[in-house]
Amino acid sequence: MDKQYTETNWSQGNMSLPMLERLLSHFLENGNILGIDICGECQQGIPLPEYLQAEELNEETNQKLFEFLSHYIL
Repeated sequence: MDKQYTETNWSQGNMSLPMLERLLSHFLENGNILGIDICGECQQGIPLPEYLQAEELNEETNQKLFEFLSHYIL
């Protein structure tokens, strides 16, 4: 996902959260989903202020994904 939505410790792409939700909705509406694992971790060793910002950004995106997925699986 694009750095606007998450900060990870590996090379990330430029997919937006709305695009990810569109892709996921296709599978959720047309398939038999057994589990979902969407994860990412912040880089280690970056200065604390940047680390805390990255954690906050990731948590915000995680919450949005949880809300999106809740419409399909809860």
